[in-house]
Amino acid sequence: MRNAAAAAARRAAPPPLLPPVRLSRSPCYPHQVFLPLQPYPGHRPPALLTAYANAGLPAAASRLFDEMPARDAVAWNARPGTAAYAFRGMATARFAPTAATLCTMALRPGCCVENSRSFMDAFLILGRIELNGIALTCALTACSATANLMYSMLVQCKAVRHGSTSQTILCNALIDMYAKCGRTMAARIVFDQMACRNVVSWSSMIDAYSCHGHGEAALGLFKRMEKVAPVVLPNEVTFLAVLSACGQSGLVDEGGAMLHLMKRQYGINPGPEHYACFIDLLGRAGQNDEAWYLYCSFIITRSELSGSICVAMLNACKANMDVLRGNKVALHLLEVDPENPGSHVLISNFHAVARQWSESDEPRRIILDKGSLGVQLIDFNSWY
Repeated sequence: MRNAAAAAARRAAPPPLLPPVRLSRSPCYPHQVFLPLQPYPGHRPPALLTAYANAGLPAAASRLFDEMPARDAVAWNARPGTAAYAFRGMATARFAPTAATLCTMALRPGCCVENSRSFMDAFLILGRIELNGIALTCALTACSATANLMYSMLVQCKAVRHGSTSQTILCNALIDMYAKCGRTMAARIVFDQMACRNVVSWSSMIDAYSCHGHGEAALGLFKRMEKVAPVVLPNEVTFLAVLSACGQSGLVDEGGAMLHLMKRQYGINPGPEHYACFIDLLGRAGQNDEAWYLYCSFIITRSELSGSICVAMLNACKANMDVLRGNKVALHLLEVDPENPGSHVLISNFHAVARQWSESDEPRRIILDKGSLGVQLIDFNSWY
């Protein structure tokens, strides 16, 4: 009787807390969060799995997964590990892979997109799940992450056989994929054959031209987009792509006209990223005085001065060897975005180009003290 009572008490008692695990969300500025590895009701365990995996603690995530009393498809999708392991485990547990499984596995860093064998495992389940536009779009997005043209074309063939090529979301993914693979002509063919284009379609194609230095083609496509208004109207992303295209091709006048056009005709207030793009455009064109005049307007108001604007101005000063202004911008950048390791790297590189060796050492020392790996990005070629 005594043994039976003790056994019943053990079964009724809550499971003991496992040792807490520290989540370090950033290698530079760790935020120490202590979470117990204990089963919770509902979908909180998969959320914890994702949190541990994102914090770079796959062992802790695997331990939590093993301690779960019941595992559903959501938990399997959240478990860290290779795609092949997840697919085999789901098959053993009699859970059929779904489009969500493909999305999760194909886009997981260090899994499918960086491992060709695991990527093939993820691709093979396309033949075992119910194909739809979402699943095919996720597969194309995974292919785009590594500019894998071969698998991308295989996914496109499956989309053609499935009859999904008329879906706008899938065509947008095709445009983005071909652009990242360097096939702007193929992206344009997909764009021209689309039955229905939305603002994402136009913006993606303009951005494809921008990324590959075809500024004139991007501007021509934007003017064509204006002709279909008000069916499709450009948004902030569209204008950012056009400004970037102007910057890649040195089209200063056209870039300035775009800033005025987006506010005057479309009622869109340019954001810090738009001004940063235009300052970068002026710096590339050697018009550092004009870039500085625009930059000073933000210093006076302090309303929209951001890290991106400071970075653009500092790059302009670096390209034009404007050391005096660059030193001022470096101080502003540290004031606006002091916690970003990239800011310290950029400032260090600027001082190195200007041969200000003592100033160049200080940002690197700050990064090393904080334990950031960003110091590896410093351009040491500029030291000589």
